This record gives sequence, C-alpha cells and structure tokens, in this order.
Amino acid sequence: MKAYVVTEGASDAAMVSRALTGAGLEDVHVAAAGGRSSAISLARSILRSRRRPVALVIDADTTDPARVREQEQVLSDLVSGSTKSPSFRVFLSVPVMESAARDAAGAGAFEPMRSLISFLRREGPIAGNEPPHH
Repeated sequence: MKAYVVTEGASDAAMVSRALTGAGLEDVHVAAAGGRSSAISLARSILRSRRRPVALVIDADTTDPARVREQEQVLSDLVSGSTKSPSFRVFLSVPVMESAARDAAGAGAFEPMRSLISFLRREGPIAGNEPPHH
C-alpha cells in the first residue's frame, strides 16, 4: 500500500524523500504542495479520496513546544475533521537555528523526521494495513 507525505515546498519534499529512502521507505509518494494552505488542502484531499496513510509535514514557524502542540491539534482537526483517521498525522518542523539554540540551552529537541519514519513504518507501505473498501 502506498503512503503519502505532503510538504509545503520542493526543498522540503527533497529532504523528506532522502530521509525516507535512507530509512528503507521507498514506496512513499512525497508531494510538494506549493505552500502551507495548499499542503493542508492536498493532505485533506488525499486522505478523503484515496483512503491511504497521509503525513502532513509543514513548518511550525515557532520553537515554543506549547504552540507546536496547539498547531498539531488544529491542523489535525482541520485535515481529518470529525473522522479522526489513525492513518493521518501532522509533523511540524521546528526552525533549525532556533531549535539548535534551545538544544544548546538544554531545552530539549523535537524530532519530527524520526516520528515521521515511525508513523510510515506503522501505517505505510510495509505495515500491511489495507483501507476499507467502500
């Protein structure tokens, strides 16, 4: 089963593709949507029409853990709606320079790529999960 990863832009898609290939997840379609709102819309369309696992990978534009969690919840609700699919997940990328400064100060790290790979291994092409046929 094919899984989908939707990113905001081409550079994000290239980075995600390299990481997934390195992790042995080559049967994952990575799509660059051309911006945040387009990525949200594309993820929602894929989730509803293709009934396949979808990961939305977008920039958090913050390093504040509370704001990151809030964005994850809002985006999850926006994309999956009331159906709350276990085959959908939001992964927010925290700004690198700011995150490095937080890590140096001992404030902890976000690891969206590790979480994305774990999600795709559990829900994606090698998990063997087949969506319900309607």
